Amino acid sequence: MFPEILCDLPLSAAWGFKFDDHLQTGVSLHADAAAVNVNLWITPDEYNLDGTTGGLVIYDAVAPSDLTFAQYNTDNYMSTEGRKQLDEYGWRNITVPYRQNRVILFDSARYHTTQELSFRPGFLSRRINLTFLFGIRGSYCPMKRSM
Repeated sequence: MFPEILCDLPLSAAWGFKFDDHLQTGVSLHADAAAVNVNLWITPDEYNLDGTTGGLVIYDAVAPSDLTFAQYNTDNYMSTEGRKQLDEYGWRNITVPYRQNRVILFDSARYHTTQELSFRPGFLSRRINLTFLFGIRGSYCPMKRSM
């Protein structure tokens, strides 16, 4: 499946987050500047105290293509124009529940946010998310286009 989605899109960025177990907050609402976003969660499920939390909410609305990453990810933009876009889409989304070793692939231009967190206190039990961005926004798999 990965070759059909990623084709020859280059890895453009990668990072990991180990979330604070006292704050219990994840990444706020944003969009990324890539073609494909791949997220991998690696913390064992038994450390998630509430199976309905800790996942990812991916919205139907996408960041405007005429703005830069820095422009559409400011707090000011997200609290005004970004919210208007989400209102227009009725905040439609898919919520992907947290599960260890789950991989989520989606269009990076879609607004997304971490669900509320409820992980066991302690360094070893913190939620760990690995993110890999492939390609640049607007670039897609040539194999898919020719099918």
